[in-house]
Amino acid sequence: MRNRSGPPVSGDDFAFRERELRFAEQALLDGNSILLFGLRRIGKTSLLQELKRRLEADGRAWCCLVDVQDKESASEFFLELLDALPATAGQALGKWIGKARTLPNSLWSTLQKRVRKGSFGGAGIELDKDILDYWKPLADAVEKTVPGLDRPVVLLIDELPFFIENLHARGEDTALVKQVLATLRSWRHAGVPMALAGSISIDQLLEDLGVSNLVLNDVSRLELHPLPREEAREMLRRLATAKDLAGWDDTTIDAVLDRLDDWFPFFLQCAFHHLQHEEPGDGFRLEEIFARHIEPDLQRSFFAQFDDRLTRRFPEKERKAAEQVLNLMARGEPPSLAIGQIKKIASPHVVDLTGLVRRLEVQQFIRPVAGKPGHYEFPFRLVRRWRQARGGA
Repeated sequence: MRNRSGPPVSGDDFAFRERELRFAEQALLDGNSILLFGLRRIGKTSLLQELKRRLEADGRAWCCLVDVQDKESASEFFLELLDALPATAGQALGKWIGKARTLPNSLWSTLQKRVRKGSFGGAGIELDKDILDYWKPLADAVEKTVPGLDRPVVLLIDELPFFIENLHARGEDTALVKQVLATLRSWRHAGVPMALAGSISIDQLLEDLGVSNLVLNDVSRLELHPLPREEAREMLRRLATAKDLAGWDDTTIDAVLDRLDDWFPFFLQCAFHHLQHEEPGDGFRLEEIFARHIEPDLQRSFFAQFDDRLTRRFPEKERKAAEQVLNLMARGEPPSLAIGQIKKIASPHVVDLTGLVRRLEVQQFIRPVAGKPGHYEFPFRLVRRWRQARGGA
């Protein structure tokens, strides 16, 4: 197992997400769809890549993995999806387009002007950059051809919420967002399963845009959590074994785990990256390296992400209330608050207490305390450390 703390991984470098993988594999092969969510850099893209590798390895499915976070128009988005289809699907669509004379003359004329020879899904067809004028018949063609292939075609769409946000930032009407999501929903219902991944809450985003989340009520949610301690311990063992570091015994590994805030794979990889050249034992400079290198690296990767969520996902009055709630929670021992305390803090700023608590939850700043109704805590220890660094010390 190689230590790759930057790019997504798959194959032998991917491990310890078996439960999530089995859930996703079975759901997609059964024709169902999932929404994969969690913070940035905690393994969503790696899970999608490994899912693609496994489903294609034994010919159970064709998987089309696309990253759409940089797409800025619906045409770019749809072209990316269509171009990712396997050649067999492209050929089927090509035949359908060739038979399009059965369509009304005006639509056939449009297709003749817009469709050129080239490459599309490996099938010798290229579509014009602006395909929205004739998108409906093409979307219908996908529904009629792709589900009938000799194996399932699975769409794996990474960072869908970022793409939706890009549309909004460009001033596109919410009707276009609805069109994109309605098309995906229609494909799912026709038999094209998909995994949709996102680092920001798509439910909250759609609510803020005034788009009903009914367009996503047919997908199952799958959140990536930190690894259990034993899996985190085994991951460090494998990394040390791959580097032939015999001195990395259980005592050393436990010392590293105790010093980390959370046990996401990226956190473990980051710590190992900085510690692998040190000699465990009495001279192990654990505290120094954490303070000088590991914690600053993790904070650069995640604190800006938390700042961005707080700034962009909360209206101004709610943001002030949220900051005060999180700061007080960060000072507590244990770091938790009852709903009455939250109400007392928030009441000068917001009227809708339920909406504030829900927004804090979907942005992964708080979560209900298990077994204590009406109490909330931080979902990750790193969130508390962020608030301590931002005024909640």
